[in-house]
Amino acid sequence: MHNAFTVRYSGLVNQLLAEIKIIKPQLGPQDRPKFIQVKAIWDTGATGSVITEKIVNILGLAPIGKVTVAGVHGEQEVNQYLVDIILMNNVRFPEIVVTSAKSFSSGCHALIGMDIIGAGDFAVSKNAKGSTMSFVVPTINEIDFVPGSQEANFKEKTKGLNREQRRQAERDARKKGELPPRRNS
Repeated sequence: MHNAFTVRYSGLVNQLLAEIKIIKPQLGPQDRPKFIQVKAIWDTGATGSVITEKIVNILGLAPIGKVTVAGVHGEQEVNQYLVDIILMNNVRFPEIVVTSAKSFSSGCHALIGMDIIGAGDFAVSKNAKGSTMSFVVPTINEIDFVPGSQEANFKEKTKGLNREQRRQAERDARKKGELPPRRNS
């Protein structure tokens, strides 16, 4: 089963933010689930996901280990925790090992890294109305913008040609590899 969500932002954004739930895993059937909803920043430059120490304290999480992490401020040893993460539209990641950080400058309390982003398809786009982030897990199809840009450039380049000239230009462009091969419908 595929699960997906899309976030639309007004204007061009320099940070990708989305609401998530962080859940303390239940140890037994008698345990009541404990969770918190926070804003998370999506970071393709981060190998793993991170939560703030404030979230660790609110959920009462116990460390499951330590690991050395490297970031823009150098290396440091940090605690690891086991959590369930629920993204928007109920996209679930159970039993994710996260590390902790004191805080994030963005005011967020979580960072979604490539451990989650890499599990699916992730795209960011913009248009006149704003920016869009979309995510689906598991992967559906490869995302490749090259064929679409080649087609758009070809249409622009051949705008003034008649039908026969355009067809000949298209055959020539496909032979030269300037256009992708025709797709069978």
